[in-house]
Amino acid sequence: MEKYLLDTHTFLWYLENNPSLNSKTRQIISNKENQLFISIVSFWEIVIKIQLHKLELPELFEGIFEKAEAFNIRILPVKERYLSSYLSSEFHHRDPFDRMFVATAKREEITVISKDANLKLYNIKLVW
Repeated sequence: MEKYLLDTHTFLWYLENNPSLNSKTRQIISNKENQLFISIVSFWEIVIKIQLHKLELPELFEGIFEKAEAFNIRILPVKERYLSSYLSSEFHHRDPFDRMFVATAKREEITVISKDANLKLYNIKLVW
């Protein structure tokens, strides 16, 4: 059983059945034997993008937590040890949300599913 942390766009594209999500990634997420996670930080990122009119959800935001649960995607809180890793990580990426995903992935020893090739600079397991 493998563990995967979904980046925000990966999660949204999976929910929307967006063609931008490649077949390899779709297979990993659909495989019931894999453990799937999303950071609560992703939901914060979604809210900010909605407020800035950079993102529109086809359905209400309130239902997004239930959708994660329906797809057996567990929500990870921000933990003190993630913040410690965040503080000591290199500044390869300007996006604070992505840096938190990296810190979470490192501490949990989990593979990130993201299209963002810049995350490779952090020496984490990355799938796309």
